[in-house]
Amino acid sequence: ARSMSIALPWPLSIFSTKESAELWASYETLFISCLRTGDDTSASTILDRMTTRFGAKNERVLMYKGLFHEATAQSDAELAKVLKMYDETLKGDGSNLLLQKRRIGLMKSMGKISPAMESLTRYCSVNPTDAEAWSELADLYFSQGMKEQAIFSLEEVLLIQPNAWPVRLLPDLHEFPI
Repeated sequence: ARSMSIALPWPLSIFSTKESAELWASYETLFISCLRTGDDTSASTILDRMTTRFGAKNERVLMYKGLFHEATAQSDAELAKVLKMYDETLKGDGSNLLLQKRRIGLMKSMGKISPAMESLTRYCSVNPTDAEAWSELADLYFSQGMKEQAIFSLEEVLLIQPNAWPVRLLPDLHEFPI
């Protein structure tokens, strides 16, 4: 008699295999480290493993794929292609919060501050409890001299996380008289 093997979908497959959530978290950490150190070959191998395991449509895989393309882009034109890829993917499924944040981060790094602020404002209106996003929005507002909006965004951070103290922004706010 032949033995049958049943493959369960993620996350149930954790219970039937030797893999664990910690293993995949390690892969993600290693992937980021490879990108930071310029080891694109190893990063590509890890990305392939994650894609094989979780599928090409997985939210995290899509985000890491975009991050890989951002890190390996050699020109502004290639970064613009990555931004276009993010836009097209989000048109099909706008619920991928990780990809939305990557898109905003890419726009900011490309110097597209106004579109980044607009996107982040929409993101915060849909996800009002994301303190990191509010803090980033405050940073963008502050960089544009929009003190009232920056202060409002920092107040949102403090409402979400009362013990938070956005040190990186507050010392500079005294430059703008209220």
